[in-house]
Amino acid sequence: MSELSIWLDTYDDLYSDFDPRPYGKRLVSHDFINELKRNMHEISGGPVQLGLFIPEPARKREAESEIITSLQNYFFKNLNVAEHALRKLVQQGIWMGLIGIALLLIATYMVYEAFPGFLATAVTVVLQPAGWFLVWNGLDNIFFESKELKNERSFLGKMQDCSIQFRSLNSATS
Repeated sequence: MSELSIWLDTYDDLYSDFDPRPYGKRLVSHDFINELKRNMHEISGGPVQLGLFIPEPARKREAESEIITSLQNYFFKNLNVAEHALRKLVQQGIWMGLIGIALLLIATYMVYEAFPGFLATAVTVVLQPAGWFLVWNGLDNIFFESKELKNERSFLGKMQDCSIQFRSLNSATS
């Protein structure tokens, strides 16, 4: 099991400074999430244990289970959002590619059948670049744009499955 350790001054380091609600309902801090992502790159695969170190005088043990549940809910909810966005992006890419291929086939048919006239030529001139645009953008969505969402999904999946524990700062050094 790999351990990811984060040092906190207070529990508020986990949450947005602008959210005054109780721990269970507060928004998780972007700074905290970015720090987790940055540190997660150094951890190999397998289960992860997140150790949140906090000075003993600042600990409120009765709030820790609520905070752990809040963090687990955050990871679960955002994993679902990332998976939905990834599916939507890939589906959009597939549809764009298929529509682009259809436009290219229509343009090819018009050229092959040699429809005479200005209108047929104008339609062919419009369909060919539109078809290529849709094919290449669809492939871009599938292979390149989805990479960031796949990384986000991987991170959130690891964090959803991780074990979260609060520890006193003095127990970290012993």
